[in-house]
Amino acid sequence: MSRSTWISTLAGSAAGAYALHGLVTDTGAAGWINYLQQSIFGSYSMKLTMLALTFGVLAVVALAWGLASIGRRDEPAPIPAPQRPTHAAAIIAAPSTWKTFALVFAGFTVITWAIGFGALWWNNRVDREDSAAAYEPVIASDTNPMPTAAGSHVALGGRLLRERVVEFRRGKSSSRSASYYLVPVVAPGWREGQPASFVIKVDRIESLANRISPQISLATSRALMVRNPAEPTSERWLGRVEGQVPVPAAQEFKKMGVPVAEEGRLVRWIPSADGKPAIRDRWAQDLEVTTYICAGLTVLYLLLFPLLSWSSNRAQRKSRSG
Repeated sequence: MSRSTWISTLAGSAAGAYALHGLVTDTGAAGWINYLQQSIFGSYSMKLTMLALTFGVLAVVALAWGLASIGRRDEPAPIPAPQRPTHAAAIIAAPSTWKTFALVFAGFTVITWAIGFGALWWNNRVDREDSAAAYEPVIASDTNPMPTAAGSHVALGGRLLRERVVEFRRGKSSSRSASYYLVPVVAPGWREGQPASFVIKVDRIESLANRISPQISLATSRALMVRNPAEPTSERWLGRVEGQVPVPAAQEFKKMGVPVAEEGRLVRWIPSADGKPAIRDRWAQDLEVTTYICAGLTVLYLLLFPLLSWSSNRAQRKSRSG
């Protein structure tokens, strides 16, 4: 492998990993692309984001290839001697389409089951870690409004700004359903414009409180002037620190008057009872669902690949006979 090839391959792999991480977490370049779409169109499309990231990765590969090729002397490629194979030799040299498709089928099947059970193992490992973890108390108070977390699991305390919520949704128009909610956690004496160190992420807003304020979707969020008539109090939730706050959400919070601190972190809410994690054991259920999905995809491959192989063989026979 030439120097240009392996350097461009490494650069493309690194850029692709960075783009994939941003696409999953809504941070980095992907997050800013989403926010740019959000600002212009009022919403963003993951397809456009993926397209933009793909062009970005290709640009990185091309740039790496060009830089690695600088200063290299062009070497003429050897010219092979012309050969004229017979028709029988061509047929013998042609790869077996059935064998090729069988290998492709086996590869897709192995990858499908590996990904499915790999994701199952990962989720189960995360649940076990959350159940057995020691939760570090991290309390946002008036004397320490910007606390930091040393570990990955926190008992997060402070005032939950229920009147300033960013809601992410899936789907289109009337069929859209809430995906998850993001809510800032601040000190009890928080004032407009003061930054928040933590944003809590929850699938159901009802999980955080009994009294619910109206939520605002990411597409139409504006600064709210709603004030909670009750005296601000400090509450506590268990959670797992997951990284940076998604860029579109951070920008929307800024519009609401709650800027997210530069070192601000996203915390995934963990259900608890009496200050201890209360995570339901879903291993048997998830195992059954994963097995059904992988088996269904395997059956689909089993039906699809022989059909493709038969169609390819038929086309080859027609071309040879013609």
